[in-house]
Amino acid sequence: MVHLPPLVLGCLLLALPVRAEPAAQGEAPGPSEAPALLPRLAWSPTWARASWKDAWYMGPAAALTAVAVATPRHQDHPSGPWLFDTAVRDLVRPSGLLARLHLRDVSDVTLSLGIAWPLLFDTLVMAGWAHGSPDVALQLAILDAEAIAFAGALQVATSGWVARERPYGTLCEEGGTLDPETRDCRVPFNRYRSFFSGHATAAFASAGLVCVNHAFVPLYGQGRAPGIAACAGAVTLALATATLRVSGDQHWPTDIATGAVVGLSVGVALPLLTRYLVPSLRMPVDVYADGAGAGVRGAF
Repeated sequence: MVHLPPLVLGCLLLALPVRAEPAAQGEAPGPSEAPALLPRLAWSPTWARASWKDAWYMGPAAALTAVAVATPRHQDHPSGPWLFDTAVRDLVRPSGLLARLHLRDVSDVTLSLGIAWPLLFDTLVMAGWAHGSPDVALQLAILDAEAIAFAGALQVATSGWVARERPYGTLCEEGGTLDPETRDCRVPFNRYRSFFSGHATAAFASAGLVCVNHAFVPLYGQGRAPGIAACAGAVTLALATATLRVSGDQHWPTDIATGAVVGLSVGVALPLLTRYLVPSLRMPVDVYADGAGAGVRGAF
């Protein structure tokens, strides 16, 4: 839906060198550790690690979400198309109601796959199992969860306060094709959350995470080609999710465009600014994982 060229993220990958080195080059696995399918990875000492200090940005995000959810919805709901909404919506929206409902369900599936890519597959399957690097897996999992949650907080707050009516809202009126008593029509929390799209925000935040993480951590192998392929695939999946939300009549194209920009910005900027491009300060407390499990450690 939003034609953000994957070339932009491809250029990012080409500009940022892969800096995670296989652990086997610097340290041998312990005698009790099972052999890994791929070379073990180590979290670079030049990168910041997850710690309780992440609360400086996650705390306000959580507070923003709580306030937005608790704030009553106002009754002056913006509705109708903006800018290019009508032209793009007419291009991708099927005429049949049942087809639109099916496409809405498909968008839930593609979103789930998009979020699972960095948060589960790259962390648990690739870093944790294939590379046998539980510490890298834990660091990536926390980073990914924080970025997706941060982007989601911005979206939840905005959609609640703006309270734009979804495109299907006109079909709930008398003479429309939707039953006014359905939950989608009757419940304001469902009907008035169009701007901006949560699906697009989460999908593009996940795509940004895949692109940035693969620029630094060789999860699919050494060299830039695997990372570029992963980035292109994640962006394509995000574009599909965004398009399906318009086809399913859940969002206007401007909702999708805004969500894509916000999500991609968070997915790219947060890992760069909080992990990869900042010196690894000596944190008093951090989270770790090893062959014996995960935990918290620090100096007091």
